[in-house]
Amino acid sequence: MRRWNNLTYQSKLMLAFFLLGIIPSMVIGTMAYFKSVGTLEARVNEDLGVIAGQLNEAIQRFSQCGQADHGQGAGLESAGVPG
Repeated sequence: MRRWNNLTYQSKLMLAFFLLGIIPSMVIGTMAYFKSVGTLEARVNEDLGVIAGQLNEAIQRFSQCGQADHGQGAGLESAGVPG
């Protein structure tokens, strides 16, 4: 408290304006950060779901194509993979 009393009026005013500017900025920045993290996580999960669905469809098409054209596992044996 003694130190505060020794500051000039100009220093006290500058410190007060600095604190009044920094604290709201930090609160707004923190809120924006957490909101963007939540939004990005939701978007990534949605995109991963789409990619997983596409991969699943591609695997099913590949397995159906191999069974219909060459019999089960015949396509893999010709590539050097035992059936």
